[in-house]
Amino acid sequence: MGEISQSSPRPSDGGGRAAPRWFGRQLVLVGTGLGILLALGVVVILFEFRHAAIHRVEDELRRMALVLADQAERAFQSLDTVQNGVQQDLRNQEIDTAEAFRGQREQEDIHEQLRQRIAGLAHVELIAMIDDKGEVVGHSHPLPLPEGNFAGREFFTVLRDGDPNARYVSAPLTDAEGKVWTIHMAQRVSGAKGEFLGVVIGAVRLRYFESLYGTVAATSGDVISLVHIDGDVLARFPALSGRPEDGAGHPLAASLPLSSLGHGIDHVVSEPMDFSAVHKVEAYPVEVQVTRAATDVLGGWQQEAIVIVAGAGLAELGLAGVVLLGVWQIRSHSRLAEAERQGREQDLRFAMAMEHLNQGVCMLDRRGHIAVVNPRLRELLNIPDRVKLVGVTLADFARAAVAAGSVKAVDIRALRTAIDALPHTAPAFFTLSLSDGRVFEIELDETPDGGRLATVEDSTERHRAEARIHHLAHHDPLTGLANRTLFSQRLRETIVRAAEGTPAALLCIDLDHFKQVNDQHGHPTGDALLCAAAERLRASLRAGDLAARLGGDEFAVLQIGAAQPSGAEMLGARLVEQLGAPYEIDGRLLSVRASVGSAVVRPGEDEVTLMRRADLALYRAKDAGRARHVMLAAD
Repeated sequence: MGEISQSSPRPSDGGGRAAPRWFGRQLVLVGTGLGILLALGVVVILFEFRHAAIHRVEDELRRMALVLADQAERAFQSLDTVQNGVQQDLRNQEIDTAEAFRGQREQEDIHEQLRQRIAGLAHVELIAMIDDKGEVVGHSHPLPLPEGNFAGREFFTVLRDGDPNARYVSAPLTDAEGKVWTIHMAQRVSGAKGEFLGVVIGAVRLRYFESLYGTVAATSGDVISLVHIDGDVLARFPALSGRPEDGAGHPLAASLPLSSLGHGIDHVVSEPMDFSAVHKVEAYPVEVQVTRAATDVLGGWQQEAIVIVAGAGLAELGLAGVVLLGVWQIRSHSRLAEAERQGREQDLRFAMAMEHLNQGVCMLDRRGHIAVVNPRLRELLNIPDRVKLVGVTLADFARAAVAAGSVKAVDIRALRTAIDALPHTAPAFFTLSLSDGRVFEIELDETPDGGRLATVEDSTERHRAEARIHHLAHHDPLTGLANRTLFSQRLRETIVRAAEGTPAALLCIDLDHFKQVNDQHGHPTGDALLCAAAERLRASLRAGDLAARLGGDEFAVLQIGAAQPSGAEMLGARLVEQLGAPYEIDGRLLSVRASVGSAVVRPGEDEVTLMRRADLALYRAKDAGRARHVMLAAD
């Protein structure tokens, strides 16, 4: 029994050794559990950071694609405007036959006229007119035309066989030698009855977009592309290798679709893991694509991942509570620093894009406060950089613009009235004429985050050019008097007013024996005499009367508001006297006489009858010996 009792404590020694092992196993289990929990936490954190980084970039790329697509749309619309201007000029000249359209080729300054139409459009390389036979009537490009006829080209056949209002936009085109890279935009020219007269075609300079995109993406490293709907890249930054230089060939030489040739232009596409945003250009078969490499988007996130994983590995060697606290601190600090860095980079890239846009841009947040104002808008409104605009209300912004002196309170009221009259759909577009003569084109749109976007373009020079074109379309280029188009319009208005009780008369004038002046002294002398006669004619009229040159030495006068027939009798006699006085032209004294025939406007008659009566009176004046005024009797 004593031995047993003495040997009985030995099992208790085995139990003492088991307790540390159990405790060790428990520590291992607890440590393992904490390690697993920590690893899971790190994985969650990394995925959350990655999602946040991707979301910020996607929002930024969408906004950039929206702004650049709007800019591209305006660029294509400006070429449409030029082509519409050519069409309107043809209609104003009453060119409604194929023969008359082909006759435009005889104009000595047709090349200069077309060049002036695109002088202010950096992205338009050419504007040309092609007749119904496929022959070029005129073009604006400095290089000689390529040989051949254009009747077989796709744009010609599509517009010739299409409806009278057809429009054509080509795929990206090149020539067989790879010297040209462009797209063609063409409109059909139709006669009064819809017959095919020819084509007005323009070529777009694609490197213009590459230069713009290079400015926008200079600091971000983004890839910005203008892509045709068939997949061909029209313009891209960084520039495509193998891209022909601007001006290397004539744009009309381009007839081959880019996709049909393998001439070495490197069409780079984005990698499958890159991030991109695409925005279609309204009404045109192109879209803007902005791409950012996955390495640029996730580079910061990868650095964060390395730091967090390393910190977690070190933390697993310490106490679980210290580890968890350390991870939380690292996470909080890293997220804040990354958010600030991403915010600064985003602001810098966005500011660079806004700074180089030709349009003024203003963005409002959801509260209606100013969020972004680019330098171009400050320049348009003459607001100094020292004046703080971001964060202020629209009312404060308007007061700052008025204080700068570039706009007046009446302009602000006109702006509010125009905005109130807009439809509630977006985007909305309107034109604002300022009190100082400038003209702004303004477009309002909504942003994806619920704010507002306004773009402002100074179109003063374009509107002035359109006004000059309108004046040329309604006035004789030699004498400056009204041409037949404006005269016919005013004649119809005068007949309507006569029916309402306003007296009026029509006087037709011929310079007698003017052909002898041209034959003896030459056409330059004859033109100078016509200009001198036009000045005398203009000086003989009252403010409300209209003088017009109908062609050659034929003139006409609408006398409006004077008592009839006495007013026409006195004016006719005065014109015979004034126009029949000798002219001193280039040191030579020239004598021509004037025959005048007049007819009082009778209520209810049409312009053809009135012109026939005035022409009959002029014929009687010539038949009676010329150099006199004859008025046709009222009956």
